[in-house]
Amino acid sequence: MFNIFGEKNMSKPGIINIIVIPLLIILESALTGLNREANASFPQKAAIPVEVAHVRKKDINTYLLINCTIEAEKQVDIMTKTSGQVKEILVEEGQKVAEGQALAKLDETESLLALKDAKIRCENAKMIYERSQGTYEDKITSKEQLDESRLQYETSMVDYERKNLEYTYNTITSPIAGIVVGRVIEVGNVVQKNQKVFAVANFNPLLARIHVPEKDLSKLKEGQPAIITIESLPGLQFNGVVKMISPVVDPESGTIKVTIEIEYTEGSPLRPGMFASVYTITEQHANALIIPKKALLFESEGAEVFVVKNFAILSLSEQEAKKFVVGDYVKLSFGFDLNPSAVSSGSNCSAEGLKSRPPHAGRKDDPVAQPTDHEAEKCVTGIVSEKSASGGPGGITIELLEGSDGIAEATGSRIDIEKVGANGRSPLQVQNDALQLETRAHKAKVKLGFSEGNEVEVISGLNEDDVIVIVGHEDLGSGAAVTVVSGTEAPSPVVAKE
Repeated sequence: MFNIFGEKNMSKPGIINIIVIPLLIILESALTGLNREANASFPQKAAIPVEVAHVRKKDINTYLLINCTIEAEKQVDIMTKTSGQVKEILVEEGQKVAEGQALAKLDETESLLALKDAKIRCENAKMIYERSQGTYEDKITSKEQLDESRLQYETSMVDYERKNLEYTYNTITSPIAGIVVGRVIEVGNVVQKNQKVFAVANFNPLLARIHVPEKDLSKLKEGQPAIITIESLPGLQFNGVVKMISPVVDPESGTIKVTIEIEYTEGSPLRPGMFASVYTITEQHANALIIPKKALLFESEGAEVFVVKNFAILSLSEQEAKKFVVGDYVKLSFGFDLNPSAVSSGSNCSAEGLKSRPPHAGRKDDPVAQPTDHEAEKCVTGIVSEKSASGGPGGITIELLEGSDGIAEATGSRIDIEKVGANGRSPLQVQNDALQLETRAHKAKVKLGFSEGNEVEVISGLNEDDVIVIVGHEDLGSGAAVTVVSGTEAPSPVVAKE
């Protein structure tokens, strides 16, 4: 038997297949439509991964940056005062020495013999002079003979003192207290008079002598602080102070020599001869708001940053949504197994505690925003920032304030949304269990101040502990959903829920 298409009739199982498969397709399509309708109030957004950082406070400076070589305030080259062969070396480079301490000794054989000879001559001249005094009193010798013997005695005495001094030159000593920074002799070397044998430096203080352009002279004065960094010592900085400013300008370079004094402590890695960058601080802003420079976006109207905030999107009926307006402070309560007395009137999450809060309250430095241990898991405060957005016709969007992390555990459970009353009115309350959490990035215009290294001061547009995007902002639009993948001192923002 053939059907109307000229094909042979199929068996009963085949007929069932022909009927069931289209029905399944129709049913699947219907279910898909229902799912779309169910999710229409919360359209899904692709969250863009970003790195973030906190806005923080620290001192920031303006400065003059000039490079130079570190020097010791006192450094002397020690020269020999006599010639001879090096017999003994008593100190090594890097060793601390006191003023007058022996550094090395020369062979003293010849000088010792010369000293003994001069001593004998001096004693003999003294004996002749004393004998002449007696004979002169007895009128045996003349006054001229007495004067000649006295002169010979005095001359021999001077020669003896000279030989004694030359003998002491065989011991080479340090004229200052400090550290041995150089030794250029070895045992057995024969040195000549006025030959350099050692170098000794006093490291406290160390000096940085910089040459400042004449136009910047008005920015400097004695006593100004300075910061010294060394390329070979990354991560370390040393404090200094302007000690002297030269009274004359170098006519060839048009610069003024400025001496920076750097305090040296024992064990410090700072050494004379190191190449240094000297930051002479000319002005300082204490406790300024600081952000990384890489967070900035420069538009035609000025600098901007992306500020990351947490939001709760709730689906309400239109009648319930009318109870809220943009700017209302609200409290989201959940976890109703808690003893009701734990959240009492006047507590941080209570209506009384939130009643008269200033705009944008709820930050870390706001005492009202600090929930107790019990409250931290049971209520979250926020500000209504938008209505009839992704939550559907009756939806509201709430910007969550400090302590919003705990609300992520509340999805799927009953949540009370309580509007904080004003002027003594009782707070309104609705109930809702449809909640979506998002982390969004919004543009904020900022006014910039000082710049230091990789950081810049923000004069206005941000608050301390605001969270800003530092990597990934090139792909963002204002209000975009984001997810934090890493960051410097990153908070724990709410992760967007699917």
